[in-house]
Amino acid sequence: MAPVSGYPACVRGLVLAGGKSSRFGSNKALAMYRGARLIEHAVSLFKELDLEPIVSSRKDVDYAFLNCATIHDQLPDQGPLGGLYTALTIFPQTSFLVLTCDMPALTSSMLSKLLTERASHALITAYADRKGTMQPFPGIYEPSVADIIRGQFRNNRLSMRDLLERVSCKTVPCDEDQALVNVNSPQELLKLTDHERDY
Repeated sequence: MAPVSGYPACVRGLVLAGGKSSRFGSNKALAMYRGARLIEHAVSLFKELDLEPIVSSRKDVDYAFLNCATIHDQLPDQGPLGGLYTALTIFPQTSFLVLTCDMPALTSSMLSKLLTERASHALITAYADRKGTMQPFPGIYEPSVADIIRGQFRNNRLSMRDLLERVSCKTVPCDEDQALVNVNSPQELLKLTDHERDY
């Protein structure tokens, strides 16, 4: 895989889409926003940056229409940590720029900034919101994070927050908290749409 657009060849894009969407009531990755499915928006962000996208999903979901690589969670029902771990173990020499499928306000420029700010000493590079709280997604996760996640599984610690607290991180300030929002219900997606209309 050759370097593209000035970004390192060892970085790929990862979209986490393995959740059950229980609060949404249906597969939220397929929900429409601005004329496209949420997961299509996520994949398109990586394509805008010429980063090769990979989608991590459950085995019972077909995302062939995305025309990109898809992997299935090796450890089902382990949340985002399980999807991230699967990608890091399948591609052990790869760093991943990771986002979830339910971040409709995220832009490619924000992802590009993370790539620019990526620090060699940090295992994770991610945004902090206006309150200074580090957000797990979007974020760049380096290959050696897999060993730490493996330890979390042994101790039944499945929280992304726990991971952020246990490793060296590069924090990038973000003034666009709205862009970091995950939508967990149709009402939240509608609220986001209404918010944009107000502007």
